[in-house]
Amino acid sequence: MSRVAFVTGASGAIGSAVVTDLVAREFIVVRVSRSLPNHSDAQGASFTCDVTDPAAIADTIDEVVRVYGHLDVAVLCAGAAAPGRASSLTSSSLQDALSVNLMGVVNTCSALARIFREQRSGSLIHIGTLRAFQFSPNRCAYSTAKAAARAYVMSLGGELQSLGVDTTIVNPGFVDTPFYGSAARRPWTMTQDDTDFTRAPLLSPEALAEVIGTFAELPCSASVNEVNIGRLWAP
Repeated sequence: MSRVAFVTGASGAIGSAVVTDLVAREFIVVRVSRSLPNHSDAQGASFTCDVTDPAAIADTIDEVVRVYGHLDVAVLCAGAAAPGRASSLTSSSLQDALSVNLMGVVNTCSALARIFREQRSGSLIHIGTLRAFQFSPNRCAYSTAKAAARAYVMSLGGELQSLGVDTTIVNPGFVDTPFYGSAARRPWTMTQDDTDFTRAPLLSPEALAEVIGTFAELPCSASVNEVNIGRLWAP
């Protein structure tokens, strides 16, 4: 039976790298993003879907199961950057960060949990961040949202574990994506409150995707609950 993987945020740098890696591992890959067209091909399919819409993501997952008969792995890559310092955080900026980075995860996981419970099998891999539990200047809203998502996924994993469902959180440091622009190509220092923070070396999306692909292929008996990759700040 063909293995079916479901990837949110599939049009982004990390998501597209994950898709490429899983295709190379001979998964049928269903790609989900707000910017991808509805399309089917030999490698799987793509769906236009916004994870902040709970009905839309639930319908999309139901359609995947209807077409392919089952779902083996889901990789949650959808996310949105949200700069802002704690001392100037507003309810509006926090809500914007929570919309995709927390509620998008909750909406997707709620739909996936229903399918995985029925199957009594499945693997859920959530792309978190070291920012969820390490200080990062000017990223309070993002860090808060990702920390909440981490707590949610850990709780869900505890509930699903006895049903044969694996849940893994992958927390990378800085990843070389277009979000950082030209600054991603060189070391840089961020200053906050007269303290300098020198960024650690970047992780490539392909290297991160290889780790995720490895977890996607692990048997239930060898599941990993959480892994941290790289660093945020150089020592």
